[in-house]
Parts: sequence; structure tokens; C-alpha cells
Amino acid sequence: MVNATQPKDTNRVPKNAWSPVQDAELARRYMAGESVDSIAAFFSRSVPGVTTRANTLGLRRRKLKADPSNEGNAVWVIGAALRSAIPEVDQPFAQDLLDLLK
Repeated sequence: MVNATQPKDTNRVPKNAWSPVQDAELARRYMAGESVDSIAAFFSRSVPGVTTRANTLGLRRRKLKADPSNEGNAVWVIGAALRSAIPEVDQPFAQDLLDLLK
């Protein structure tokens, strides 16, 4: 039984929390058009869990022109997905990627 007078541990990370690295990989796979079933299997998560996370990150699948290199759509779409998937600028692993995307 939990004592109501004890403060809640607000620093606790939820068991199924997505890491920034997982967010970036989700964005890459999702924006590449990989099926949600395949992505869910890769991360050992449920299909609704993957769909919810993609929506939380603001990821949208976009139809690209037959040859995206003509218009540069592929670079823009992947860049936008990665920018939305890496929420913390102060994380050192992401800084070099963020610098390239600016």
C-alpha cells in the first residue's frame, strides 16, 4: 500500500519510454515508408504504440514525386522528421546532426 503522505517520484522514467535514438530511428523508418507492423516488430512494441509515438512526434508520411532528387523533397522530409524526433538540443550525440540539418 502506498502512503499518501509520501511524495511521488517525479524523476522516474516510464518503463516503455522512447529514447531520442529510438525516436530518430522511428522517424527514419516511418518517413521511408516502412510498414508500421515492421517498425513495431523492430522495436518490440505494439502497432498502436508506434502509431501514437509517430503522431506525438508530428511525423507524417508524405508522397514524394517519382524522382525526389529533382525537387529535393526527400532531403527536406527526412530532415524535418529528424528535427522533430530529436527534442533535446543539449544532448551531445545529436548536436552534430542538428548542425548538419540547419
